[in-house]
Amino acid sequence: MGNRVSLLEKGLYRVFNGKRTINSTIFLKEFEKENTQLKELIELSKKVSGECKEKIDKDILLLKEGLKGEQNVYFQIKNSFIPMLALHDIRLEYEEYTAQFDFILITKKCIYVLETKKLSGNIEINEDGDFIRTIRTKQGKFYKEGMESPITQNERHINILKEILRKENLVNNFPIKSLVVIANPKTIIKKAEVQNI
Repeated sequence: MGNRVSLLEKGLYRVFNGKRTINSTIFLKEFEKENTQLKELIELSKKVSGECKEKIDKDILLLKEGLKGEQNVYFQIKNSFIPMLALHDIRLEYEEYTAQFDFILITKKCIYVLETKKLSGNIEINEDGDFIRTIRTKQGKFYKEGMESPITQNERHINILKEILRKENLVNNFPIKSLVVIANPKTIIKKAEVQNI
């Protein structure tokens, strides 16, 4: 876990125990355009063919879009002038738990765990809280597919973060809030009357 938790510890120390006043957004880990997972997928795509290559190329496209979304959100956070410590693209491994965080935002009042999604198509959230995406194909046809709820995904991440903070005695009884950002301005979200969304 090493360097990743030390970044979190450093951030928590600066906010809660440090003598330095925070007057703006400070990123402890800046946005990096280079992405290891993307590089690995591109290299793998060069070595395979057929249906396997098509699947990998689709994953590459989705990952690139996701990174663009994160970069847009990073820009907005960086230029928000809100006093906070911000971490981007943090992977925490603790005992049997693993979580990949898009952003952890540490303020004097609470910690925000921000999940970024750059989704194409329109999203419908039904009465049960299920996420259903409608996508238009290149041929002009529409199809629907279920997708994992980013809200549920972020709740899992928060539970892991709380467990780490509790077991390591870093922070006790400090609010951690979930935020999900849809980073595609063209996506339309239609939500049924559902509690907690």
